[in-house]
Amino acid sequence: MKELKASKLRIWSPTFNEEGEPDPFGQTIFSQGKASYEWWEDGGPCRMAAGEEGYIQPDICGRSKSIFFPSARQQNVVIEVINTHPPEIDTFFALLNYSRFNHLVLFYYVAEGALQSQYSKFEVNNGTLSIRAAHYLLGGHVFRNGTEVKQFKPNDRDWYDHLRETYFGTPLREKHR
Repeated sequence: MKELKASKLRIWSPTFNEEGEPDPFGQTIFSQGKASYEWWEDGGPCRMAAGEEGYIQPDICGRSKSIFFPSARQQNVVIEVINTHPPEIDTFFALLNYSRFNHLVLFYYVAEGALQSQYSKFEVNNGTLSIRAAHYLLGGHVFRNGTEVKQFKPNDRDWYDHLRETYFGTPLREKHR
C-alpha cells in the first residue's frame, strides 16, 4: 500500500441542510491531531477474529502506532471497500460488533477502477489525511450521512435484508456516481 504522508487524520460524513444542499464541511466522525497511524491492505495483517473459529478480512485497516488497544480517542479504522456487493451477513454483524469496541468501520463505495465516488473520497491536503464516508458503523450503530439508521425489523436476518436493499443497495444501483 502506498504510504500516506499525513500528520493528521480526519474522517467525516457528508451532511445536508433542510433544502437538501450539502454542507461543504460535513460532520467530523473522528479526528486525530497527531495521526501516527499504520495502514494495512487486504491480507494477513487485516484478519480479524469473528467467532470462535472464524475471521473476517476487511480491505484496509489502520491503527494508532502509539497504543496497544484502541480507545475512543485513538480508534482502529476498518475500511470495507464496496464496488460490486455488500458484505455478507456474518461479516456485517462481525463489523457491527467490532464497532462497539472503538473500531470505526467505513463502507467505502467506489466503482471498479475509480478512487472516489459521491459517497466516499480520500485526499491528503496540508498534512491531513481526510476520508469522507457517507456510510459507517460506530458504537454498535449504523449511520448514513451522519444520521443513525434505526433497526426496525424483528430479527437480524430481516434487518440485514432491508439494509442490503436500501443502505447498501441504493449506492450500488447508482453505480457509485
